[in-house]
Amino acid sequence: MFDVGLQELILIMVIALLVVGPKRLPGLARKAGFWLGRARSYIAGVRNDIAEELRAEELRDMMTRQEQEMRELRSMLDQTKSEMHGGLEIEQEHLLKAIDEQPGKEQEVKPETTATGTAANDQKGHSN
Repeated sequence: MFDVGLQELILIMVIALLVVGPKRLPGLARKAGFWLGRARSYIAGVRNDIAEELRAEELRDMMTRQEQEMRELRSMLDQTKSEMHGGLEIEQEHLLKAIDEQPGKEQEVKPETTATGTAANDQKGHSN
């Protein structure tokens, strides 16, 4: 910002010594140092606030992008799900049509068996 070298600082000190005098120069230097320190801390605080706001803005942008990506993924998942259901329904129709078109074959209907019914049938088969 300011390009102040050693020569410029010496010149400022000499002018301050001539204008203020040797007795008041140390007090003036202390006050100048105090105010310079406060200015630096204020500038550092402003920089930190700006950096925090930028990070918060980046996080908001990142969250917005992730929410959009999640919406896209959900729509892709829903589309895939509906395509799968449609494909399964088509296959089911084809299978039913193929079963119905088989000439001369009767559908075998097996009676439902329970666990006790199966055990009873097994015992009858072994006793004969």
